[in-house]
Amino acid sequence: MEAKDDSGYKHVWEICADVRLIFKNAMKYTNEKNDLHVMARTLLAKFEEKWLQFLPELWKRKMSAEEERQVGIALTSHKAIH
Repeated sequence: MEAKDDSGYKHVWEICADVRLIFKNAMKYTNEKNDLHVMARTLLAKFEEKWLQFLPELWKRKMSAEEERQVGIALTSHKAIH
């Protein structure tokens, strides 16, 4: 999700944090019996359920990127030595 002024999210983790914050604030500042509170609680539970399904793929991609970085460092170090 990008903004025209380049102030958008840099990673999906940031979006996740904001979604949680929005729902938690909705629950914090409304009465438990209020429709908004109930909706926020329900949507947060659904979001967390979907997030857990999405998380393994994120870790796989993150690990893959980290492994690529490690290989790049190793190659650079190897070239510097020889």
